[in-house]
Amino acid sequence: MTENLSNIPVTGADGTLRPTRTGMAAKDESAEHRKAEVKKVAREFEALFAGMMLKSMRATVGSDSLTGGGRGEEVYRSLLDQEYANAMVQGNGLGLARLIEEQLERQIGYADAKDTRTKP
Repeated sequence: MTENLSNIPVTGADGTLRPTRTGMAAKDESAEHRKAEVKKVAREFEALFAGMMLKSMRATVGSDSLTGGGRGEEVYRSLLDQEYANAMVQGNGLGLARLIEEQLERQIGYADAKDTRTKP
């Protein structure tokens, strides 16, 4: 007599009992988790790029005599630029995150990866 071992409770690291998932359910959950991670990484990279772009643009502008400058201003400007970059990538963002996500999905080998490149 064989038992179905897929829903036998297992003790977690914190001592609580948790049911385990095996087979397709665990595979689907893992694939969804990986896709979410790919999306998160692509969005973070887009924010990093936008921040670098803002930093380069800020370097072309002279200092402001109204606020006096100094190290404190530099720190707060940097923080402000980071927040601007995060705000820029909300919603559709610059469009880089979508492209990076597609490339990563293609390299990882997702079967349903979209190809939005224009064909010659």
